[in-house]
Amino acid sequence: MTIGFPNIAGLAILGIGIFLSVDLYISQKYLGNFFVHLVLLFLYFLYVLTVLFFFPTFVHYEMKSLSYLKQSFFITFIRPLHSLLISVIVMMIVVIVYAFPFLIVFFAGPMLAYPIMWIGNKVFKSLESMEGK
Repeated sequence: MTIGFPNIAGLAILGIGIFLSVDLYISQKYLGNFFVHLVLLFLYFLYVLTVLFFFPTFVHYEMKSLSYLKQSFFITFIRPLHSLLISVIVMMIVVIVYAFPFLIVFFAGPMLAYPIMWIGNKVFKSLESMEGK
């Protein structure tokens, strides 16, 4: 039985997330080194932003296997303000859904997907216009 690309990308994203979460837990619980913990928090933040840009990249471009992860990672650095905007919007949506849990059933997916895809589309258009010049 072969594993399709979306499954491989999902497994890679899941594996990296589990690895960073375990590292963060070990750093917090056993190491007690503030600098290491701060670096791991920064890496975890980059991971979350990369995952948020992964889905628009996957929908917008047609690439080889794990190039989607690389591309979404680079977009996170190329457009830092858009990355911060996405993170702020996601945090606001999480707070709203936490305050009104009944919204999870009907609106949680679209409330997250629409702003992420909208910002991702703006980033892709700006990158393509820069590339065309």
